[in-house]
Amino acid sequence: MNPRVIVVAWTLLCFTGCTSMQAIKDPSPDRIRGQVEVGDDVRVVATNGKTYDLEVTGVDEDSLSGKAESGKRYRIPYSVIASIEVSQASAGKTGGALAAVALILYAAAIYYVLMLFDVFDSVSGNSSARS
Repeated sequence: MNPRVIVVAWTLLCFTGCTSMQAIKDPSPDRIRGQVEVGDDVRVVATNGKTYDLEVTGVDEDSLSGKAESGKRYRIPYSVIASIEVSQASAGKTGGALAAVALILYAAAIYYVLMLFDVFDSVSGNSSARS
């Protein structure tokens, strides 16, 4: 495998993170204002059953504002929020995934080094068996 491919793959993995949605229990206005910040990704379920996946652009006194992936902007009054979940990074999941990838890359590197020794042994004519 090309070493550049390994470096690029490793770099891309370092920029990823595992996230999960965490529900805000008792979605009162005070609790929402205390736990949601501008830039957070949220999933809001309104009392009419509609679901909104938004990037928060404002946390006001009486409403939550956000932008959907489509670009459409919404302003949702706290009084119509039935439930809300906030996307949060999980350090444990991210660390575990990166550790697994590092272990795989380390094992692959050892395998390729051992393959190189076999190539050098066959080129030098050394045919002794290893124990």
